[in-house]
Amino acid sequence: MTSGFLADIVKLTAQEWEKADITVREQLQAEYKREMVDFLAAQVKYDQMLTSEQREEIKKAKKDMAESKEKRVLKKVICVCVCFWKRKYIHM
Repeated sequence: MTSGFLADIVKLTAQEWEKADITVREQLQAEYKREMVDFLAAQVKYDQMLTSEQREEIKKAKKDMAESKEKRVLKKVICVCVCFWKRKYIHM
């Protein structure tokens, strides 16, 4: 999925949202706010259940995932650079 496609979907959704009946929009917004309150309450409850060791494990896992993603991106950049270099200087 390209970012242009996603941007088009967002634009169309925004246009349809503006066309929607005001009472429907208000009901949906109120429902969203209730769901967010419930979600945040559940998140706080979950966070309070965690031990300090579990919190540290979660932090480490997030750090490991970020480092792994950074390595994948760097590997792709290096591959593109090498491919470009080979095409430019070897296949002259």
